[in-house]
Amino acid sequence: MLETITKISKNKGNVSVKDANGHIFVVNVNDPRYINKELVSMNKGRIHLKLRGKFCAKNKEGQTFMIDKNDERYKNGELVCVTKKNKPPKEKPPKIYKERKKVDINGRTNMSDSQKEYQINRRSNKYPKFKYKILSKDRGYLVKDFCIHGDLIISAGDFNLIYNEYDNNLNLYCDKCKDVYIDNLKISNEDINNSRNKLSELYKYPTKLKENYIKLRHVILYRCILNNNRDNISWQEKLFLFKEGLSERPKCLFDKCNNDTFFSPSNQRYTNFCQKHLSGFTSKGEIEVFNYISKFYPNVKKLRLKGNEFDIYISELNIAFEFNGLYWHNFYHKGKKYHYDKWKFCQDNDIQLMNIWEDDWYFKQDIVKSIILNKLGKNNIKIYARQCIIKNVNNEECNKFLEENHLQGKCSSSINLGLFYDNELVSLMTFGKRKISNKLQFELLRFCSKLNTNVIGAASKLFKHFINNYSFDKVVSYASCDISNGDLYEQLDFKKCGHTGINYWWSNNVNKYHRSKFMKYRIKDENNKDKTGNEIMTERGFNKIFGTGNLKYEYINKS
Repeated sequence: MLETITKISKNKGNVSVKDANGHIFVVNVNDPRYINKELVSMNKGRIHLKLRGKFCAKNKEGQTFMIDKNDERYKNGELVCVTKKNKPPKEKPPKIYKERKKVDINGRTNMSDSQKEYQINRRSNKYPKFKYKILSKDRGYLVKDFCIHGDLIISAGDFNLIYNEYDNNLNLYCDKCKDVYIDNLKISNEDINNSRNKLSELYKYPTKLKENYIKLRHVILYRCILNNNRDNISWQEKLFLFKEGLSERPKCLFDKCNNDTFFSPSNQRYTNFCQKHLSGFTSKGEIEVFNYISKFYPNVKKLRLKGNEFDIYISELNIAFEFNGLYWHNFYHKGKKYHYDKWKFCQDNDIQLMNIWEDDWYFKQDIVKSIILNKLGKNNIKIYARQCIIKNVNNEECNKFLEENHLQGKCSSSINLGLFYDNELVSLMTFGKRKISNKLQFELLRFCSKLNTNVIGAASKLFKHFINNYSFDKVVSYASCDISNGDLYEQLDFKKCGHTGINYWWSNNVNKYHRSKFMKYRIKDENNKDKTGNEIMTERGFNKIFGTGNLKYEYINKS
């Protein structure tokens, strides 16, 4: 029966699971962590169902179902009840509760005068330094004629906290007196710094961020929050402004837009753009890329085509740009084939796609901008390869040039060919030997030119020099589908071998790292030798990010 219930409820229910740290919680059956068995089921995969008022029935084929007595199949006799008495369970009538009498000003309504007097004396003995008579009021305390504003009404817990913490009556105020006291507080810079640190600690406990809680227990912090804040904003926004040291709302990041952003209570932060531009962009990096490209092509826009959406599209060049945040584009949010499917769609529709990853934009922005300018044809510096000379480049100079000009950085190589213009290295191509049987094979590892410089004919001149001066049987190379469509290799007479498959990195939401750095033999130790590489990396806070893969090309030496 349970198997049938599971099949009926497929892709709809939740299951109890346990993670590697032993924490137990409920997830949906479609959760990638449950599908990949990173989370272990606690009840053999049984799905939670709302079975109240339902009973088990079966059909002629013996299949079992959970139905209620109003099911048409049960009324028509198609399904037969299979409970112990072959009858549906009786529905229990709802419980009727008596209305509870309210507590009056002096306690319960059925209290005798002696009991009321006993309660008052008990509170007097409990709070001997408090000179007023304490009565009961709605499960709290009432003190008549406490101040010039009248009676004091306060909860028992708050009264007890103030009395025991301050040990006197001076810090016990009615609401109006409390407001006057807070308004007259003088705040120093030291108080502001201490209060900001205190608020950062309270953010770990959301229940302690309520206005009444802070007003009662942290008066100086409450005064600092109200200081220089506008009255027409929410309490949560006031907390965030003070915690971040802001005096006003940030401005929209959209180019030439001076509107205020707005506060998102669910995310506990300000958005990066105003209401007008919010629907078009979702991240700060994306708006920065948009503003940069729009300087050269003002008519850029988003593209929605056949169910695919592209962040930035230039119709004149038929080029699309995607900005990929590391958190929202990891495996748990985008799956394995998201980026590859979008790249494949562009290939089938003759659209050139460039993927810009968040860490590349923030840590290698000059290189990314240079690649964008090259694709847009907006490089200001143009040099012809025929005006340059070829020289071998030592490893130190080679590594420095690659770190400054190539998105993937340096790598080990045996042959480094440089193109020099006026004794300055302006273009570089590196090769490395491949150890495959007895064949003499090389791999074209890196090729790049100086930032914001278009060296026309550089690749052809450098590769031709390699062909004429080195012995080889074959040269292979790989083009990253994130930034290249392989046109350069076709110009060099390389033959396209196909797609290598979807690649992936490990990411900590700040950087992405090549998977070779985290192979199991490199990360295992005595404490985790029985765990898989995926389990170890997940425990360390890393997630997989799947990319678009590479295109493989090869050049056969026919001589």
